[in-house]
Amino acid sequence: MASHGVDRLNTYEIMVVDDSPIILDLLRNLLKSEGYMVRTAISGEMALQSIYLRIPDLILLDVKMPEMDGFEVCRQLKSTESTLEIPIIYLSAMDETAHKVEGFKAGGVDYITKPFQSEEVLARVKTHLQIRELAESLEQKVSERTIALTQANKDLRQEILQRQKTESALQQARDNLERMVEERTAELSIKNRQLTAEIEKHHKTEEALRASEIKYRTIFETTASATMIIENEGTLSLVNTEFERLTGFTKAQVEGKKKWTEFVFEGDLGMMERYGRLRRNDQKAAPRNYECRVIGRNGKIRNIFVTVEMMPGTDQSVVSFLDVSKLKQIEQSLRESERRLHYLSSRLLVAQENERQRISMEIHDELGQNLAVLKLELTTLAGRLRRDQGALKIEFNTILEFIDGMIEEMRRISRDLSPSIIQDLKLCRSLEWMLHDFNKHTDICVSIKMIDINAMFDTKEQILIYRIFQEALNNIRKHAQARHVSVIMKNDNGTLRISIEDDGKGFKVDEIWHRHVADRGLGIASLEERTRMLGGTFDLKSQQGKGTRLTVTIPVGSKRGAA
Repeated sequence: MASHGVDRLNTYEIMVVDDSPIILDLLRNLLKSEGYMVRTAISGEMALQSIYLRIPDLILLDVKMPEMDGFEVCRQLKSTESTLEIPIIYLSAMDETAHKVEGFKAGGVDYITKPFQSEEVLARVKTHLQIRELAESLEQKVSERTIALTQANKDLRQEILQRQKTESALQQARDNLERMVEERTAELSIKNRQLTAEIEKHHKTEEALRASEIKYRTIFETTASATMIIENEGTLSLVNTEFERLTGFTKAQVEGKKKWTEFVFEGDLGMMERYGRLRRNDQKAAPRNYECRVIGRNGKIRNIFVTVEMMPGTDQSVVSFLDVSKLKQIEQSLRESERRLHYLSSRLLVAQENERQRISMEIHDELGQNLAVLKLELTTLAGRLRRDQGALKIEFNTILEFIDGMIEEMRRISRDLSPSIIQDLKLCRSLEWMLHDFNKHTDICVSIKMIDINAMFDTKEQILIYRIFQEALNNIRKHAQARHVSVIMKNDNGTLRISIEDDGKGFKVDEIWHRHVADRGLGIASLEERTRMLGGTFDLKSQQGKGTRLTVTIPVGSKRGAA
């Protein structure tokens, strides 16, 4: 069936099926006078053949016909996917309740008793066409919104994947640099110890000292780190070529003329002087390796990894500087990348919440108002019926009950999309209502032990907590196969602790965490991100056959300000 606008009802095609040619002519002329296109069939078999060739928008179907009655025609149409959604209105002189019930069980949407009034036929035809058009319009809007959100999520996942690849490459580079630092530090430590042993062993003979000096110079000059020998009072007695490159000063400008304190950034000087005093009293009292900042001749500040060794039997110390400025930049880039990922994730959730609210308002304002007007018009028509039109009043009441059901379902969808219930009932009552509704629709027993947290959080934070509960219960409903759910919420020394536990089938948590972030599913990812946006922590424990427990902790009060 082609899609039509609500203001184009006169373009609909209606199929009339009746074994009476008089009634067929009467209904054809009546409907055509209102601008409808009309097809007719004098038997159930002819009607089915015509309907399968071209699907009409609505069917007026006589019940009492030879060979195949209207109920059987309706059952066959409702058993076929292509004709399942066609609204069918019965025409019959039989007004017994049992016949009407049988008709509705077969799939009909309305029942008009013969002899009928023209106004009634036109009103019911128009009503069911409008109901179907409204449902199709809503389904089209939801489908369009779903496609848009799906594409947005797809684009975001692609961007996240690309960023994760970049992070992985940066992490690999960092690991390689750290390994090189460790290897160079270990190599320098070994060579320095070897050098010290050689000097101590051969200092009594000039020839042995000369050999050791040559060996020492070779090691000293070829190492990849800036290395220096510092006298007890702090003077640099010897530096290597790498030191010249690092600081911009030549050996002639430094050796025996400058102290190491002249190269240290002022903010780190106090720490290094304290280490020096400790090391002179006890070499193990100060760290052998640490980081600091040094200033070169051009004023450029570099991040340095320092290694210090006291030369045995002397007051001298051997110090090496390894430039780790690039490594620091990589670390900063990784932190910035993580911050951006969190920002994008939080913005996605905010955009999703705004879109849900907008769709909820459209459903409420457009469909809700149309249904309310339709109900009011039908109620007005029902009030004008005569006392002897009791059966017709029952039909009106049935339609009104059906519309009430549609209104309630619309409200439920609107509440799920945008939790405006929080503004009406506050957070705690809203959560209790959600848990009660969960129990009502799933038959899963729910036990609740909660404290009043309405004053602890603002509206945006309350919506985040509401969505955490909503996502957790949705996961239980879809996957847990649980019989009981326990919800506990308490204030634990300034920290709100929320526990949601089920006795379902459970799963292997390790398998979930070992998956790539993009493969964990949006459920767990959204739970994690919403908890992070609240400044809290997220913990998930599960065991196969023994259920699952989700624990969320959120700081409140002074702890919340510190977080």
